[in-house]
Amino acid sequence: EAMRADFVAFASHELKTPLASLSGFIDTLRGHAKEDPEARDKFLAIMADQATRMRRLIEDLLSLSRIELREHVRPSDAVDLHGVADDI
Repeated sequence: EAMRADFVAFASHELKTPLASLSGFIDTLRGHAKEDPEARDKFLAIMADQATRMRRLIEDLLSLSRIELREHVRPSDAVDLHGVADDI
């Protein structure tokens, strides 16, 4: 349970960082950078990177959630261990 609490705190922090960045750049683009095409392009590129970062974090969280839901489900199909070893 302590590990879960730590993980949730870490994940929350990792999501807040790009969100704060996006919010700041949106405010800047609405304000003094509104008429500056060079700044706008620079900020939009950074915002796209931060949105991609958030998307990856959310996808990772969803994957972990799916894994945890199936944590105690025993595989029903045979596994080709030679194929797994070759992939590794």
